[in-house]
Amino acid sequence: MSVGLASQVGSLPSTQRFLRSVEQDLRSGRSVWVLFPQGGEALRLWDLLLHNLEGPGGMIVAPVDLGTVGSYGPFDVLRSVVEDWEDTGIARFLEDLTLCHQAPEVLLLKSLEEIPPPKRNEWLLAVERWAASSLRHSPERRRKLCVVAAAYSVFQNGLPKSDVALSVRMWWGVPSALEIHLACRLMSQEETPLSLWREHLIPSLAGNDLTLGEYLWDVVTDPPEALLEKLAQYGAERGWKKQNAEEVCERWKPMPPGKQTEPSEQMIPFWAQGWIVYTPEYGGEVHSALLALLGNEPEIAHRLWRAQAALLLPAVDSARLRVCEQLTQFYGETWTCWGDGWEQSLYPELGAIEHAIRKGPIGEPEKQRWLKVVHPLRDIRNKVAHYQPILFNEFVEFWECSALLV
Repeated sequence: MSVGLASQVGSLPSTQRFLRSVEQDLRSGRSVWVLFPQGGEALRLWDLLLHNLEGPGGMIVAPVDLGTVGSYGPFDVLRSVVEDWEDTGIARFLEDLTLCHQAPEVLLLKSLEEIPPPKRNEWLLAVERWAASSLRHSPERRRKLCVVAAAYSVFQNGLPKSDVALSVRMWWGVPSALEIHLACRLMSQEETPLSLWREHLIPSLAGNDLTLGEYLWDVVTDPPEALLEKLAQYGAERGWKKQNAEEVCERWKPMPPGKQTEPSEQMIPFWAQGWIVYTPEYGGEVHSALLALLGNEPEIAHRLWRAQAALLLPAVDSARLRVCEQLTQFYGETWTCWGDGWEQSLYPELGAIEHAIRKGPIGEPEKQRWLKVVHPLRDIRNKVAHYQPILFNEFVEFWECSALLV
């Protein structure tokens, strides 16, 4: 089944914040680099920015696709864009074009990575020159460049630095795991065991790699060893090698959740390749596909477990409380004494509930009816409490058992 998780990205809150930050930089008179990691092409950031700047932003924008300029250099390309708005007859240098105040407020460029490296370097210098020259004018009169580019193919020797003339915005920490959870729900538009499983497990495995989220859509119910193979296959399809994974893991430094600082200079090349991901919920992590290329099943199992814990522990506890209430409704509060003093509470833990039912003065068919509900609850709770991920069919069994308590 083909799904479009990436199509949801434009409506997510963190994406909207990112777009607003770019708009604010442009309104302050700064040119902007908007950089995304390998695989980010599917997000269509250029289209999102164009829509946001022209629509809610109300700015005049000239879209420029550098993939179609052929052998022309930056001066010729930018002059041809400005000429549609103002006579550039006297312009002899790139800096002269910044004096054309009838030109659009923003020249929005894309596909720089499609230009051959020698010409690409001319564009890197041109953006720097344009931004510096624009400082001669007041912020409201400046014409700005906004370049949306894949960082991995543009900057081989480190990213440019933000200054008073130029801003660098990295697609980092966007979207969050919670937002990918929401995107999965929007795609499902239903509440079933399968949809809940997807909503929780895909963000934990994919981080903010929406392309991986789409890749896992139909296989996320597979057992851990099969998921490991699928993740390794995804990495191979993106051209990643085991050596890449070894290099990242050797130099990796943990990045705890809750601190959305940009990656360190040492980590930026790994981010640019898409080898590390960051979400506010889980922090910075090595991409699951790289771990799979190394055969790191324990870490993949941990990412499955943490998602399942968030899904299952509250649901199991809610089911436990409903079991206690129904036992009290059928047998009165005395049922809590059946367990030989194990735990005499109106809401004991699942082990004490199961023990009380087995010891209680009720018929065997009745005991089995209760145990059919309680035993799977206890089994799942024990597995998750001991950091063991469960299988999808076990979750379905839990879901069906919970339905018996309605």
